[in-house]
Amino acid sequence: MGTAVPRAVRVLELLAGSERPMPLSGITAALGAPKSSVHAVLQDLISEGFVEPAEPGTYKIGVKAFEVGSALLHRANPMSEIAPVLRDLTRRLQATSHFAVLAGTDVIYLWKEDPPLLGVQLVTAVGVRLPAQWTSVGKACLAWLDSEEVAPHLDPEQPSSDGRRRTRDELAAELAEIRSRGYAVDEGDTVSGIECVAAPVFDLHSCCGAVGVSFLMDARTSPVEVAAEVVAAAGRATARLGGLSPVSKVSPAVAH
Repeated sequence: MGTAVPRAVRVLELLAGSERPMPLSGITAALGAPKSSVHAVLQDLISEGFVEPAEPGTYKIGVKAFEVGSALLHRANPMSEIAPVLRDLTRRLQATSHFAVLAGTDVIYLWKEDPPLLGVQLVTAVGVRLPAQWTSVGKACLAWLDSEEVAPHLDPEQPSSDGRRRTRDELAAELAEIRSRGYAVDEGDTVSGIECVAAPVFDLHSCCGAVGVSFLMDARTSPVEVAAEVVAAAGRATARLGGLSPVSKVSPAVAH
């Protein structure tokens, strides 16, 4: 085994503790290791999903690092703080609630709460991945990224549920609208007949995911009324994580 595994663990610890993606030179300097061996470790970690390339020549922690640690979901942050908020949101709205984070061009759902006696099982489930650019939780996360950070999370070839595609400019306009009103909407774009509303959650550093709810489009539920509850729930989750949400109010406008 030599030094490969300890070095890989050290790389993961280093990236996990960094607020910004790190260049190879910075990782090499911090480890005091040869550049060639650190680069080889990084390539192995990238191939397994534990590390993701960011801007050219820089690296960040990958979502697989979270997935491997999923046994801690019930007793470690952030889910120990977010799960009670989702349970309360589901009780208030009698709708499925969930929390998801960006994972490349997808979002991955890390928690889900169904109301009692739910007649229809919706598509969201823990571990499911869906396209970030079409889901409400994905768009809620993307809207609070810097503009140059959005592109790696987009797949221009990924269509909506009815086969539509859109340009980067069209998505950029929608993200600006989402940021202005404080929440995102998916009106059957991901799954036909299912409507979703989501709002961003912030930790001490930045947007760390989104809280959302899903319901049948022909239900009596109003997305505008739901949005106020979802934004409030995301605000409570943010507070429990020690973050500060920039979303102070909900606009009645809903994107189509």
